[in-house]
Amino acid sequence: MNLEKININQTFNQFKNIRPYDTEKTSLIVFACVSIVFPIVLNFVFYILSEFVFKGNTNLLQSFRLWYVLANLLFQAISFFVFAIRDFRWFVSNRIYCYFIYTLFSPLILSFISSFIASTIIDFLLKIAIVFFTFFRHDYVLGFFKRLKNWKNIIITILLTAIGIAMFYLLSFIMISLTKLFATNDVSNNQESLNKYLNTTYGIILLFFLSCIFAPIIEEFVFRMFLIDILNGKWFGYILSFILFAFLHIQNTFDWTHILMYLPLGIVNGLIYKLTKNIVPCISIHFICNLVAFISLIVTR
Repeated sequence: MNLEKININQTFNQFKNIRPYDTEKTSLIVFACVSIVFPIVLNFVFYILSEFVFKGNTNLLQSFRLWYVLANLLFQAISFFVFAIRDFRWFVSNRIYCYFIYTLFSPLILSFISSFIASTIIDFLLKIAIVFFTFFRHDYVLGFFKRLKNWKNIIITILLTAIGIAMFYLLSFIMISLTKLFATNDVSNNQESLNKYLNTTYGIILLFFLSCIFAPIIEEFVFRMFLIDILNGKWFGYILSFILFAFLHIQNTFDWTHILMYLPLGIVNGLIYKLTKNIVPCISIHFICNLVAFISLIVTR
């Protein structure tokens, strides 16, 4: 019986090039955990320890804050070297290093902000912005907005936005009703912290930029498109996106009684993006809802 001659070198090279998993997608998932999930978890641990362990002891609390910053820097430094060594070309081409450079200098930048909660909020928003600008390339992002050149896509976008807003306010009514059953305060701590910006004209302008321009664009790309796409559009990614989105809005105050109020927007926008793969309606819904909330804050201040 004649046996076909086997080219050992060719077979070995083919086997060597087979990857048991998508290394780039795995790197993106790990990077999402490092840049988005870990800060939320770390803030949660800090809150628990400061509220139940170090409460009333100012010296220990200040020392713990220092260790909190050092632990964060150590974790980011380790992550930096792991990413750089694992796939240096991917690390550089996607500009992941920008995130770690900011993390290195963030304590110095945020030291000019006296309020710890305010500095934490600004820090996390800046990290989300850096994740957006380092990962999403211009052609990848602008491709979604090019769809608006087609009238059919414009009409579909408007209809999806209208349906999404209706779903949002319906879910919000249900969630607010549930929140009132066990909440002692009708206003969430997150909203109370935003009211501080209304004391000056510059604060109002800054609040408008952060809530109506910055948040709708950056948060939708990161929490919807980024998290859902890297998990292949599976339902786990959809659920994870709106849960993390809700935690984002209470991570500095841990106002657990009002967490239900921040679920509707994540649920609606996540569902729209998962079904349509179109981020434009999600940004539009987020913008309109935040604009309505911003106007109500101005009117009722």
